[in-house]
Amino acid sequence: MKEDLNSLIKWAENTIQIFNELLEEKQKKNQLSRHDAIFYNYNLENLTLIKEHLIDYQKLAKNYRELDKNYCILKLQKMEVDSRFIFEEMKKEYRANRRKWKAKKKVRRGANHV
Repeated sequence: MKEDLNSLIKWAENTIQIFNELLEEKQKKNQLSRHDAIFYNYNLENLTLIKEHLIDYQKLAKNYRELDKNYCILKLQKMEVDSRFIFEEMKKEYRANRRKWKAKKKVRRGANHV
């Protein structure tokens, strides 16, 4: 995604440069009609806006990725705190009633049965 946006931004920059060169070339030759000037200026404004929007979108996407990464870290930290709380509660329950938590002795088959 990052490479796609970079290539689109590069395309907009290159196209702006081409339009500027064409505009300068026509002005030097005095071949620039009113219609051409309006056409070039309109396209330059649009391309500049597109470039700015692409740069803004790239920044927003970067910020979103950072926030998502921070959210995942916070989620893991919350799980860790919750698991510690559960463990502490289990320890309290075990200490309160140890007999309840003891495993039953297994009876061996065949050894004492007649």
